Amino acid sequence: MKQALCSVVASMFFTGSALATEIETKSLDELYAEAIAEGGDLVIRAGGDKEDQADYYLDMFRKRFPDIQLTHSVDLSFYHASRYDNARNDEDTSEVPDIIQLQTLHDYDYYAERGLLEAYKPRNWEKVYPDYKDPHGNWIGLFGVAFTNVFNSKLIDEVDAPRDALDYLDPALKGKIILTYPHTDDAVLYQFWNLKEKYCWEYLNRNGSAARRYPTSRLTMAGTAQASPHHGPSCPG
Repeated sequence: MKQALCSVVASMFFTGSALATEIETKSLDELYAEAIAEGGDLVIRAGGDKEDQADYYLDMFRKRFPDIQLTHSVDLSFYHASRYDNARNDEDTSEVPDIIQLQTLHDYDYYAERGLLEAYKPRNWEKVYPDYKDPHGNWIGLFGVAFTNVFNSKLIDEVDAPRDALDYLDPALKGKIILTYPHTDDAVLYQFWNLKEKYCWEYLNRNGSAARRYPTSRLTMAGTAQASPHHGPSCPG
């Protein structure tokens, strides 16, 4: 169990015979019994911004599998990955968790190339949309998050709320926009890149000057300048 890694966007596993990985046939109760026989301990490094962010699904897990001794912590992907790298290089590997949830997709290529991921295809594998899984079983989607406009209805009436990226340039919103610092999160950085591609650097400069601050957490944003993904020509300058 100590080599399995999962992701907020995808779960990735690796073995040398990934192409031959068969779909799991055992029931949850059978897997539960096997896990207890192995010791029943499970350590998860969950992805997120807040300590209690994973409680809603971990509470359900504890209720379904009460004899599993589950411990977890919540943090951002780049912290989890760094700690995992340090732990697996230590002589004492007790700090290597069973599961790490990562959103940083490039980490999966890195770990797969080093033989650190275990190929696995759960039951009902065929029911998972193709775009949400690796055909060899190296990764599978855990859950998805939509990026959209977010506003504080106590400060802005719905009729006046920004709907499009350009709406955030409204002078009336100056000092009221809260943006996440783009390098804090790869998904946020990708959205800023999309905005640069579509509206050029001038947009980001104008929007950034209108923003009040850049919190490190996506969950603390009162408004965002994130538009739907768009692939357009790079802008000069």
